[in-house]
Amino acid sequence: MSGAAQAFAGSYAQARRKFLEAAAGAGSAVESMLHPLPGREGEDLATTRNRSDIESYVASNGEAAFQAAITRGQHEFRDGLFFGGAAPCWSNKTLGEVLRKHGRRAARIAWIDVHTGLGPSGVGERIHAARNDHAALQRARQWWNGGGTSPVTSIYDGSSVSAFLTGMMFNAVYDECPQAQYTGIAIEFGTLPVLETLQALRGEQWLDRHPEAALELAQQIRQQVKDACYTDTDPWKAQIVVQSRQALLQAADGLGA
Repeated sequence: MSGAAQAFAGSYAQARRKFLEAAAGAGSAVESMLHPLPGREGEDLATTRNRSDIESYVASNGEAAFQAAITRGQHEFRDGLFFGGAAPCWSNKTLGEVLRKHGRRAARIAWIDVHTGLGPSGVGERIHAARNDHAALQRARQWWNGGGTSPVTSIYDGSSVSAFLTGMMFNAVYDECPQAQYTGIAIEFGTLPVLETLQALRGEQWLDRHPEAALELAQQIRQQVKDACYTDTDPWKAQIVVQSRQALLQAADGLGA
């Protein structure tokens, strides 16, 4: 069986088992959040009950728990956020093909996965993007910590702005390029407060399920999603360019050391 075949589940049951095993192996509890109400009423982002239930959950469990419950990934609700899917998608297959073509010749691989939406506006948190491997984490910190100015955090010890996640893209490198020493980070550039970002993502999911929505509402939701992922100001964009360039040069130095 190839590495790619091992990485993906052939059925819902297998996918769910892999998901649970990965979470348990990292010492993380698994929690799925149901729609607060059935049917269209439960999907309506504007209902008082919907927002009240979320506020109550956050008040009882904290923002971090709410963020984790939504973003961790799930295989129970096809119409829910961060559904893991039933089979590899086009982009997943394409990434595998690229890695097989180019990555299998490499002895060492540096990986930078750029994200936006979490943390203080314009700040690029460097997050260890690899399996829970102490040696890989130490390499990442040697390469990218900038002498302490840009510490590399980890989803495995709770130091990151990100929750513990499953099904992450870097797993493809392990599967397709087992010969290479892998060192990777994700850079998470902040935009809006986390609850606003999550609400924007919920809105986008709702819109995907309701293409008949009024044009004005659809435009409003799309703008909210854009604002959650991209701050259209020169200072914010300059921060992204400067920090990304620094990370690229640090990766080159690390590979050449």
